[in-house]
Amino acid sequence: MFYTYIIYSPSIDQYYTGYTSHAVEHRLMRHNSGSSTSIKAAS
Repeated sequence: MFYTYIIYSPSIDQYYTGYTSHAVEHRLMRHNSGSSTSIKAAS
């Protein structure tokens, strides 16, 4: 199963969109830790 998500980063006032086959919580942890470079800023 895949999940689509929108993540808001208040530090730069920007939204990111993407999808993952992992639990959304796992993806959010990767985003917050800075260990992922595969996200795209929403347009």
